[in-house]
Amino acid sequence: TNNLLYIAGHMLTSRIILGQMLGMKDEVPFEGKFGRGEPLRDKSEYPGIDEIVKLWTSFSEKLMVHMDTVGQETLSGKAPYEFPIGDSTVTGGVAFMALHEACHIGQIGMIRRMFGYSSIAG
Repeated sequence: TNNLLYIAGHMLTSRIILGQMLGMKDEVPFEGKFGRGEPLRDKSEYPGIDEIVKLWTSFSEKLMVHMDTVGQETLSGKAPYEFPIGDSTVTGGVAFMALHEACHIGQIGMIRRMFGYSSIAG
């Protein structure tokens, strides 16, 4: 598994991509560091966890507001990526991204438990 910092950065990257699918214009920070299949780098090449958490929090607030404005035309449009599910619409992409995020939250919880910390939920 990847380390916690990488997973957090990957989740931030994925959440911003979700926002882009829904029409937001935010750019993915740390390009080439947290994408799918990116190789692990030296710790000094990554932002700190505080920066990732700050960006996560601020972007998530904007995403929640933006989601209230997304119309059916956007949701029923073709997703800009192919997702491994049978629904190629933006709605299908949103569903996949929710599952993707949930899987990584579980992964973080498992790693935390391995080191004697509480899980994230439950």
